[in-house]
Amino acid sequence: MPIGEDGIFVDEAGHRGSMSSDNDPVFSAVDSLCQVCVHRTSVWNCRAFPDGIPRPILRGDFMHTTSYPGDQGILFKRGTNS
Repeated sequence: MPIGEDGIFVDEAGHRGSMSSDNDPVFSAVDSLCQVCVHRTSVWNCRAFPDGIPRPILRGDFMHTTSYPGDQGILFKRGTNS
């Protein structure tokens, strides 16, 4: 799957996503609350997880509106990030 200069790919079904640090596709543009969280500091990091947002949160498998191990008590808060 070709990855653009911006780090984004489009799969065969037309879903946009990016690759995680361990080369797993992450379709966070649609599935993750991280896209609009005020605590987000980069694609893969935030104030709760400065060393990398856990895959279940990035994938949208875990809604970070409740505590997740290692989140330092910082939870999702809607902002204007996009």
